[in-house]
Amino acid sequence: MSEQGIFSAFFPISELELTVKDFVCENFKYFHQTVDQQINRLLKLLRDDINCYIEYPYVDKVYRNSYYNFYSTKHNLTFRDCARISFFSSLVMQKYFRDEKYFNIIEKEYLGFITIRPTLPNIIGRSMLSPNSYKENNWMCCYTNSNEVVNGVRLNVQAFPHSSQDKETITCAETTIWSVMEYFGSKYPEYKPILPSKIIETLSHQSFERQLPSHGLTAEQISYALKEFGLGTRLYSIQEKNNGNLYPEEEFRRLLGYYIESGIPIVAAIENKYIGHAIVIIGHTFVDHNKINLSHYKPTKIKVNDHTLNLYDYVDFITDYVVIDDNMPPYNIAPFNNPTKNYNSEHFKNCVIKNFIAPLYNKIYLEAGGARELIISYLEAFDHNLPGKDIIFKLFYTSSRSFKAELNGKMNLNIDATNVILNSTMPKFIWLGIFTNKKLIKESKANGMVIIDATEPNNRDSRILMVSPNGITVNNPHADPKNKLDVISIRIENFNIFANNLKKAGKNGKT
Repeated sequence: MSEQGIFSAFFPISELELTVKDFVCENFKYFHQTVDQQINRLLKLLRDDINCYIEYPYVDKVYRNSYYNFYSTKHNLTFRDCARISFFSSLVMQKYFRDEKYFNIIEKEYLGFITIRPTLPNIIGRSMLSPNSYKENNWMCCYTNSNEVVNGVRLNVQAFPHSSQDKETITCAETTIWSVMEYFGSKYPEYKPILPSKIIETLSHQSFERQLPSHGLTAEQISYALKEFGLGTRLYSIQEKNNGNLYPEEEFRRLLGYYIESGIPIVAAIENKYIGHAIVIIGHTFVDHNKINLSHYKPTKIKVNDHTLNLYDYVDFITDYVVIDDNMPPYNIAPFNNPTKNYNSEHFKNCVIKNFIAPLYNKIYLEAGGARELIISYLEAFDHNLPGKDIIFKLFYTSSRSFKAELNGKMNLNIDATNVILNSTMPKFIWLGIFTNKKLIKESKANGMVIIDATEPNNRDSRILMVSPNGITVNNPHADPKNKLDVISIRIENFNIFANNLKKAGKNGKT
C-alpha cells in the first residue's frame, strides 16, 4: 500500500471480522484478540446480506479532535488516522461510483458507516448506522440525516449518532453529550454539533481539577453542559437531588415516556452499588395495539359530571426502550427497569435509572407534568362527549409547524375542523394530548385532542383549543374574562393519530 494513497476494498459482511482484525494488526499494531468483542457483538445484529466498503486513511472529525488535544501529547505513539467501513444493502462495485447513472442506486442501498479508530480496546468510533442494517428493527426512534462522501459520491443516511467511549478523552458522559448535540446540531439550525475539546472546555468552568484524562461526569454536570450548548435542560430525579425534583417511580417513568414520544433523545443516568453510567434513550419498541389488555394497567380516575372516566397513559404500554449506550452496539433494546439487561458483566447487573435529563427547546416553559395536569382538568371541566368510560391518552410535544403539516396532509380530520385549527394562531411548540380507546387505537385513530401552548407557564392561559365529538372549543381573548371559550359546532369524526415525532425503519435503508 502506498503511504500517500488511500487503501480501499469491497467485501461481504461475512468477511468483516477478519478484515478488521487484519487491518488493526497491520496499521494499528494491535493483536487480533483485541478486536473480537466489539466487532462480534455488532455482527450478531447486522443482516447477513450486507456488503461493505473500507477506506483508509480516513480523517474522522471527532477522533482527530481528541488526537490533537490529548493523544498527540503522550509519549507512546498513537496513530492519528482512522478507517471507515460503509455498509450497503446489496452488492456495489467500484464502477458504480464512477458512473453518474448508478448514483441513485448507491444512495438507495447505503446503510451508513462505522469508524475504526486506534483506541484500544474500544475501537469503534463515530458511527451512523441505519436501523435497516439490522436483522430486527421493530422499534420507533428519533433520527437525523448524515451526509457523507463515500468513494467520491455524496450519500445520505438517517440514523442516530453513536460512538464507543475511548476511556481517556470521552467516557460515557461525554459520549452522551456529543451524541445528543450531534443529533440536535444536524437536525435544527439553532444548534451545532460539539467536539470533545469543546465539551471539556465548557465543563472546566465548573470544575476545580483537570478534565483530562476524563473520570466521568455527574447528571448535574451533563445537564449543565447541554444547557451551555443552548438547550433548555430539565433534570428529573427518582430520588432527592440538589438540582432535581423528587418523583415517585410511576410518574418518573411516565414523564420519561412523554418526552420519548415527543421525539426527544433523553439522557438517563443509571447506577447500581458498583457503577454509575450514562445512556441516551431515543425511542421504544412497537406497541402491539391488538394485544393491549387494560386490566393489566392502573388508570387515573377522572370525575366527569355524574360518571367516572378511566384514563390510561399510552406510555404505560411501552415495554422496551431503544438505547444509545457506548458500551453496546447502536439501538440497544432494554426495559425501563433493567437498562443493562444485555450486559454480561456482573458490575452492570441490577442497574436502575435514577435521573434523566430532558434537553428541551429553551423557550418551552410548560413541562410534561404540567401539561398532563392541564389536560386532565379540561376533561373534568368540559362536556366533551368522548364515548365509553375507558380513555387511552397520548401526550407529547411537537412544533406547531410539524403539527399543522401533518394535520393538513395525513390526520384525515374533516375540512371544516381542519380549517379552524389551521387558522388558529399557535406558538412555535405545543403540547398535544390525544384521546382514543381500545377499539380505535387498533386502527391508529383518535376521537379527541387538546392543544396546549408549550411556551406558556401560566396554566389558565395555556389551552389553545380542544377537539371532541361535541365540536371544537377555542380560546377567545375578547370574551368575558370568566369564560374565554367559544364552542364551534362542527361534526368531528375519528381521525388519524399524529405520528411524526418517532420514525420506524423503512425500505432501502431509509426511515
